[in-house]
Amino acid sequence: MKEIALHLLDIVQNSVRAGASHVDISFILGEDRVLAMTVKDDGCGMSPELLERVRSPFTTTRTTRKVGLGIPLLQQNAMLTGGEVTLESEVGRGTVITATFHTDSIDCLPLGDLASTMASIVMGSPDRPEFSLTCKSPSGEMSFSTEEIRVVLGQEVSLAEPEVVQWMQASLQEACGIAAGARPVMLAFVDEINKRQLNHVTVSQTGCIGMCRLEPMVDVITPGKEKVTYVHVKPEMVPRIVAEHIVNGRPVAEYTIGAAEKE
Repeated sequence: MKEIALHLLDIVQNSVRAGASHVDISFILGEDRVLAMTVKDDGCGMSPELLERVRSPFTTTRTTRKVGLGIPLLQQNAMLTGGEVTLESEVGRGTVITATFHTDSIDCLPLGDLASTMASIVMGSPDRPEFSLTCKSPSGEMSFSTEEIRVVLGQEVSLAEPEVVQWMQASLQEACGIAAGARPVMLAFVDEINKRQLNHVTVSQTGCIGMCRLEPMVDVITPGKEKVTYVHVKPEMVPRIVAEHIVNGRPVAEYTIGAAEKE
């Protein structure tokens, strides 16, 4: 697994196979930069015996392969960062799995494209179960629910329809940016650029690139020059970036990704 989002895809597939009617997913990034991913379902659950063995790569309920690598790999990647995986399950009531990652660790996997992953999850199981996603960080939060989407679209519209999947993905990308605190930063850039009447400058929002430990991030792209990436950007940093970099061509080195990776 090269991304945390791919671990999510694997764990959610377990919930679907367990016959869950609801799967609740959350990503919580704390002030200490520890990211907690939790998947909670109301599926068939696991017996105490299976719960004891499930961390072994040689334990699986699948018939398509003889080893179950999902949870052991997740545990390995979490522990490499100083995090852990906890499992709670009860037969007939469901399962809760939580993995924590210290995102300031050099061994921490990138989050990956969470918006595309969630859209793929829903497209793969458009009728059942219902999915919810909550993302929180010190900069903001967002939520997503297939039950709420069905209320808007009506039960006759499949969530696997290409237009619906594209809309979900775009909405999730925007919402993830809001959770990371990107919206106030973008508005600060728009305001500062308008005040200075920099009509040649364009501000645009992009989707999740999976580097939650460095968000909000801003790329300044000048024709003929290398792209400069700023990280952990706050609205109060924007006037300086605009004045020194965009107007005068001098990147603010202490705000860049290079400076952050040296810390």
